[in-house]
Amino acid sequence: MRKMKIQQKWMIAMVLVTFVGVGIFSFYIIKNLQGNARIVNYSGIVRGATQKLVKEEMYGKENDDLIERLDGILYDLQNGDGENQLEKMSDEQFSLLLEQVQRSWEELKKEILHVREGGGLESLFLQSEDYFNLADKLVSAAEIYSEKQARHARFWLMSLYFILIVLVAVTAIYGIRQKKMREELLQAEAASKEKGSFLARMSHEIRTPLNGIIGMTKIGIESLPDVEKSGQCLAKIDKASKFLLDLINDILDMSRIESGKTVLLNRTFHLSEMLDDLRELFADQAKEKQLDFLICQDNLDQGADLVMADELRTRQILINLLSNAMKFTPQKGKVRLDAESLNQGDGEPLIRFTVADTGIGMPEEFMSKMFEPFEQQNSSSLIYQGTGLGLAISFRLVELMEGTISVTSKINEGTVFTIDLPLKQAGEEDTKENSANVSNQAEMGLLKGAHILFAEDNELNAEIIEYLLQNAGVHTSHAWDGEQAAAMFLEQEPGNFDLILMDVQMPKMNGLEAAEKIRKSGHGNGAEIPIIALTANAFSEDAKEAMERGMNGYLAKPIDNQERYHALAAQIKKHDGK
Repeated sequence: MRKMKIQQKWMIAMVLVTFVGVGIFSFYIIKNLQGNARIVNYSGIVRGATQKLVKEEMYGKENDDLIERLDGILYDLQNGDGENQLEKMSDEQFSLLLEQVQRSWEELKKEILHVREGGGLESLFLQSEDYFNLADKLVSAAEIYSEKQARHARFWLMSLYFILIVLVAVTAIYGIRQKKMREELLQAEAASKEKGSFLARMSHEIRTPLNGIIGMTKIGIESLPDVEKSGQCLAKIDKASKFLLDLINDILDMSRIESGKTVLLNRTFHLSEMLDDLRELFADQAKEKQLDFLICQDNLDQGADLVMADELRTRQILINLLSNAMKFTPQKGKVRLDAESLNQGDGEPLIRFTVADTGIGMPEEFMSKMFEPFEQQNSSSLIYQGTGLGLAISFRLVELMEGTISVTSKINEGTVFTIDLPLKQAGEEDTKENSANVSNQAEMGLLKGAHILFAEDNELNAEIIEYLLQNAGVHTSHAWDGEQAAAMFLEQEPGNFDLILMDVQMPKMNGLEAAEKIRKSGHGNGAEIPIIALTANAFSEDAKEAMERGMNGYLAKPIDNQERYHALAAQIKKHDGK
């Protein structure tokens, strides 16, 4: 920045110096041209005055004053200065002619004296003709030199003015560019400061649950004899782990959204069931803060309940908004979510979700940038901690789903978010696919006795998966990589496995390659056996790739147990036709 300022000062100084130089040179040129013009003028005066003198002398009228004046003019033309304020012309041709004129003038004066003494006029006439010819040439030489000097002056003045204009233009462009660079630098510094603040918040947000997990783990180990105390520690570890997972998901989501790599994964789901899940999810938090929490779906058309859309993203938008409403609403306040059907006129349902609260509200200046990542309301940042990513993620997801989001808010009165999403109504085929879902009560029954092959290269993850599956009554076979998983499937009798749970990233052969090998093997039920991807790549485009490579489902680590059982049971039911 300092270097840029110094460069700009030097350029301005150059412009000023050039401007002063042009002014001084212009003054010199004008003065020189004026001097040349005076020489041309006085050269003509010499010619005319001499003609008058000769005429008067021929008529016997003596004019010594005119002779004296002509002597002075010719002297000044030859030597410069003098009472006539003439400068010596530095032209060789003019100087040579001027010497000839001077000699002819001396001869002419002699003839004038001769006439005054009674001599004849013929010699005076002949001498005057010679003098006038030389005087005409002198005037012509002065005019030619003066015009030549004027052309040179115009050229140099135009050149200097052009240089001055170029310098002014370059300085102006440089100044504009520097101003833009300064603005960009200030923006970059502001962004850097903003991200630095975000990283500081991230450090706090990540370290807080980590500290809780580490601390509660230590306390739990030391309190093993006390079953109740150990149970409390495990519950707190579970809560802190979920908070940490949500935080990491937010960061990854924002990164994926901003890079344009987020892909919607549409499937059928019931809006009413999703809203019931949200009611259950936030019930404890609302009870803890004594909030009047209500989710209303009375204005939701019955025909619009089953839709084909990205349930995960729809749920994520509403969870983010409800979480903020719960966080920023004081005790005994109100939080309400309304879902209603709107008529677009083109047959497709438009669902409007309205999240309203009686919280602290937001000022106008914050509302203008509230959907930018890492933004937080300063006045509340010391009271309510967070990443400032939730609203930015919601805004971009709504845009991705071709919907709209708007907000109204008043300080100390509350905030209302309105989200309009064009959710496609599910067709008959979509409804059939949705019917493959099973109730929670039937899930454990479907899993009990099933034989599942799972591939996992991480020892700790393998131990957890095996425990959870066996706890549900499942018979398990474990492979350490994709190559071993494919080999184990091909070695078993057809129909021995009911389902394959396949980690995606493994050594030797990854899960996608192993799934393709099983599908193309022609062995037993290899073409239709349910294969569910298991991976830490928690993005919808990864799920889409897994589906395209022959898998039936997708589970992202870390996996909720209920979600795991539900996905496995649904695939087994669909495959067996139960």
